Amino acid sequence: MPGLKGSVMRDGILKDVLRSISQGVLIADVDRKITDANDAFTAITGYSLREIIGGRCDFLQGPETSEETIAAIKAALAERKEFSGEILNYKKCGTPFWNDLSISPTFDEAGELTGYIGITRDLTAYKDLEGTLQDYAKTNEWIFDRAGAGMVIHAPDGKILAMNPAAKAILHISDDPTGEDTTSERWYFVREDGSRMPEAEFPFVVVMRMKTAVRDMILGSRVAETGATVWLRCDGYPEFDPQGKVDRVLITFSDISKIRSLQLKAERDRERFALASVASNTIVFDWQIKSGDFWASDTYSVMFGIAPPSKRTLDIIPDYVLEEDRQKYQNELLAAIGEHQGFLVRNFRYRRPTGDVGYARSEYLLHYNKSGDLHRIVGSKSDLTEDYQRTMQLRRSEERFQRLAKLSNDVVWEVDLETEELWLAPEWRERLGLSSDLKISSLNDWLDIIVPEDQPRIRKQWFEALHSTARRRYAEYRVRGSSGYVIIEDHSAIMRDDDQNAVKVVGYLRDVTALRSQEERDRQSERLEALGKLTGGVAHDFNNMLMVILGNAEMLGEDLQDPELHSMVELILTAASNGAELTSRLLSFSRKQPMLPQPIVLRDHLDKTRKLIRHGLTENIELEVELPKNPVSVEVDPSQLDNALINLAINARDAMPTGGKVSLSVTRKVVSRNDTVNSIGLEPGRYVVISVSDTGQGIADDDLSHVLEPFFTTKPVGEGSGLGLSMVYGFAKQSGGDLSIESEVGKGTKVSIILPELLAKSSPTVVGQDDRAPADLTTVLVVEDEEPVRESVIRRLEKFGLHAIGAENADHALELASEGIDFDVLLTDVVMPGTMDGFDLAEALRMSLKELKIIFTSGYPPGPVWAQKFRVGTDCFLQKPYTKDQLLKALMEVQAGNANAAKRREN
Repeated sequence: MPGLKGSVMRDGILKDVLRSISQGVLIADVDRKITDANDAFTAITGYSLREIIGGRCDFLQGPETSEETIAAIKAALAERKEFSGEILNYKKCGTPFWNDLSISPTFDEAGELTGYIGITRDLTAYKDLEGTLQDYAKTNEWIFDRAGAGMVIHAPDGKILAMNPAAKAILHISDDPTGEDTTSERWYFVREDGSRMPEAEFPFVVVMRMKTAVRDMILGSRVAETGATVWLRCDGYPEFDPQGKVDRVLITFSDISKIRSLQLKAERDRERFALASVASNTIVFDWQIKSGDFWASDTYSVMFGIAPPSKRTLDIIPDYVLEEDRQKYQNELLAAIGEHQGFLVRNFRYRRPTGDVGYARSEYLLHYNKSGDLHRIVGSKSDLTEDYQRTMQLRRSEERFQRLAKLSNDVVWEVDLETEELWLAPEWRERLGLSSDLKISSLNDWLDIIVPEDQPRIRKQWFEALHSTARRRYAEYRVRGSSGYVIIEDHSAIMRDDDQNAVKVVGYLRDVTALRSQEERDRQSERLEALGKLTGGVAHDFNNMLMVILGNAEMLGEDLQDPELHSMVELILTAASNGAELTSRLLSFSRKQPMLPQPIVLRDHLDKTRKLIRHGLTENIELEVELPKNPVSVEVDPSQLDNALINLAINARDAMPTGGKVSLSVTRKVVSRNDTVNSIGLEPGRYVVISVSDTGQGIADDDLSHVLEPFFTTKPVGEGSGLGLSMVYGFAKQSGGDLSIESEVGKGTKVSIILPELLAKSSPTVVGQDDRAPADLTTVLVVEDEEPVRESVIRRLEKFGLHAIGAENADHALELASEGIDFDVLLTDVVMPGTMDGFDLAEALRMSLKELKIIFTSGYPPGPVWAQKFRVGTDCFLQKPYTKDQLLKALMEVQAGNANAAKRREN
């Protein structure tokens, strides 16, 4: 039973498989009698299963079935082998069909034949298609051989598969090119411009590259035997295989040599005519007055946008003439005819095809017959619109240029290199500070007014710029102005022709004298500021050391009884005082500060200044100083006066490289209104003249009038800024005075600073001989970060009979105050380590100690910010190092200042 069940199952599965496949299946036993068939077999043959069961397998054969095929089937079956092949069979209805037949013998496990399985597939449709394709192939071959167009079939690698007779005839080929590819020397193609066509542009190569059809390619094929060119119009078509790859390429072409020749001739004629019309932008016309016949060239419609009329009469005004000009246009023609004029020229406006207004000129040649009647007008009309627009644009551009030139502070200029004519913007003399009677008409005229020192450099630069390919040029130089030298910044653009020859230069000039002066002042300021910071730091430390030396030496001198030892102490005190004075003057010289005039006695001040001057002179130069016997006072900034005198001394030194003598003298001068010296602008009154003279080279007359100009110098490049005398002159003018210079070449120079004399001078405060501090002062808090300085000051205060308390910084001082330590005076250093300086400390203590007296001290000179924090009238400042007298005087001043402040509050 299990075996039977398995057999049944296998039979069922087999039937399902037979039903599902699309080929016809036939099963037969060893005697070749049919035992089963699937539905596909019955559908193909038209027989039912009942009709064929038990029958033989060859029942589909018929009269046209091939005997050879039948014999092949029998031979295969006899040898128990498989047969596969095509055979013509017949359906039940008698219709023949091509059967793709496969017969396979089946065997059991012992190898015994058990039957046959036949597979049937209807090939009738494929056979019909194959026949159709064969018909197409024959037709195509017939067309290919007889077509008038040339045809070439290429393989994908370029080899020629076939070429039709027409192609051979067109290309003048007598042999068979089959198998050749595109690289063959046979193929010599040219482009339309006559140049040889590279292989990459061959029609076949283009089709292969683009993988699409190309059409209307024009090329020429060179005939090897004659050298003539056959012109072709080519199309190319790719054919693709089932995988989408190009399988073949068909190139078709026709001979267009004759057509092209005619076409080229026509194109040349049209081109010549078109070029003539466009070039002249002119309409030519012929007007027969009696008949009204009117003819005009094709440019008529181009210019006016309408076709020319075939007829025209004198009373008709052309529509293209602008409405506002129509009557004037007509009246001019009628007037010319009425006066029998032979020639008429007139300009008019017309409406262009684009709708805007155009400008034109007409020229008429009027012909009259023997009776004097007008019978013909021949003429032309020229379009002037572009010329008019260019003219108007140029005019507007010129107007804008003129407005900009007037508004700008710069001076715009232009030079035509062909005529050498130079144009300068209006008011160029005033803008550049040049003489009003200066006349400049050429580039050479301009170059001539450049100072001799700069002229060779600028002329060379001009030559190099114009004879190169440079497009831009920049220069800076000096020219002689109406009141000295003017520094000019010159920017320009060089215009060149097609051969790179310079034809025109345009640019602008700018007066940068003030700018350069400011830049130099800024550089000088930076240098002085750096020097001030350096010397300030050094002087601060040096002053602290001098403070210890000076204070202790003073106290030591008070206790010494031995005259010799006392004399030695005096030497120490003098040396310390000289050191302090030296650092003070170095700081004054190096720092840039506003004018701080104060009364000074020149005899005392210059006696000290001579030391600084002496240091600035070489050993081979003698210094002679003549000071007035009687006191002479002026009110000036002492440091600025020192700077001025040192500048003059340095100039004198540089004028005497081999040695000589510098003299410093002071004299008095009274200036009246009628005095000739007053021509320089001094107010009448009494003046003091401080003169510095030398025995040097002197100043040439040409240079003497320019020595006060900023940046003017006669020294070699790099050895002078040209600012020294101008700064001295500025100091004298700011101080209410002036400057005079006398010089003679070979004998020397004398520069005099003229300053107003100070006639009334307040008497200095005299400190009493008693070294006791004011009685109502008891305790001083000394805040100083340098311990030796702090201890020295404390000892000195104790000598004054005061109680002194020391603090090393602001935080320590505030700590002492918070502990209830009582003190009358705060003597504090300004610059200290920590978060608070002396001013901050003073403000903090004033919050709780309203009557606190404050003395500030520092090794640095007072700065501009200090004045904002310093209370004038109550506070006092001591410059380190200071003497006991200066300290005692400061104590008295703060005591007096607080008392006066208290009175003011009471009032």
